[in-house]
Amino acid sequence: MYIIISMLFLGISGEKHTIYNFGYSPAHIVGGSPYPFIVSLHLLFLSSSVLMWFKWSCIFFMLWGGLSFLYLLVLWAKDVVLEGLSGNHNLVVQMGLLYAFVLFIFSEVIFFFRVFWVFFDASLSPSIELGCVWPPYGMESPNYLGVPLLGTVVLLRSGVVASLSHSRLLSNVSASWSLFVCILFSFIFLYLQVYEYYWLPFDIRDGVYGSIFFFSTGFYGLHVFFGSVFLLICLVRLNLMHFSSFHHVGFTCALLYWHFVDVVWIGLYLAVYWWGG
Repeated sequence: MYIIISMLFLGISGEKHTIYNFGYSPAHIVGGSPYPFIVSLHLLFLSSSVLMWFKWSCIFFMLWGGLSFLYLLVLWAKDVVLEGLSGNHNLVVQMGLLYAFVLFIFSEVIFFFRVFWVFFDASLSPSIELGCVWPPYGMESPNYLGVPLLGTVVLLRSGVVASLSHSRLLSNVSASWSLFVCILFSFIFLYLQVYEYYWLPFDIRDGVYGSIFFFSTGFYGLHVFFGSVFLLICLVRLNLMHFSSFHHVGFTCALLYWHFVDVVWIGLYLAVYWWGG
């Protein structure tokens, strides 16, 4: 049933938006859209396929679900962009979109709070099976002055360059090159993380230490990747003249997400690499 519904709606190129005027209202009410329901189905299928991958090493359904999920997100984002370009995103609507994105970042804060909770629960009171020490006996923690420190410097510089790009946009100056440098720094950080994973003497199956380390840093790397894609889309829209000094709510959301990513990495570096090592 899931496959039939997905095939019916996957080819939808967009939903026309209707503006209803019930007297004077600074906001607009859009028409119905199938994307919330279909995207939720894809999230359910994607999470189930990840469990299948962990259990039976079946990666086909995960790849198919991930690609279709990304395709639907592109279609949904395209409709939101067309809304803004058509003049429907006035100041009230922009503030509503910004508040909604702040709530999304708050949900991410809760997610990483649980990650830190698991880490400190295991490290502050290690069990007898771990030797009552952290890291456990036999585990060689990565050197926090090596690749992780270099990645920290690169990521923080990307945050500074992102803020510079925003200030240049507010000043009606070209912000494309500074945003491109920020994206370049983000992919350098991802490369350093993959390089570190390749040379680590342990993996995710090596007890609670390996599980917590790879889960926390791996999910963080996934957030960096999606943040880089978000910034890349903003770079394309900058070159297409979609943003101005007074109308750039999408760019503002991307910067908020990127600065949130920077703050989370500082916490991970200090806790997992420096204190936890």
